[in-house]
Amino acid sequence: ADDVARAHEAFERSLAHADGLDLFRSWAAARLAICEVRRGELDAARGHVAAARSCGPGLARYEARWAEAELAAASGRDPAPLVARAVVDAERGGHLASAACLRAVLA
Repeated sequence: ADDVARAHEAFERSLAHADGLDLFRSWAAARLAICEVRRGELDAARGHVAAARSCGPGLARYEARWAEAELAAASGRDPAPLVARAVVDAERGGHLASAACLRAVLA
């Protein structure tokens, strides 16, 4: 729990300093959403997932989709269809780290 709290604080600071830097803003929002899912703060996570998906270049979308899958699973929705599409996109794009994280959502 302490690690999640520290990570949450760090990503809040990152998001606060990412004005005008859409890639970093998207990454920070996605990671913040994942922390919020871990803390059970699903409403806050929904807002950060939406923020992560709405900004940044294509590279930012990998982590945004991971956050979206984590939120789906925590919300009781089946994340499998989302994960399947996101894994294909991540592997095609060479973003193997997010593909592994996405697979872990289903584990």
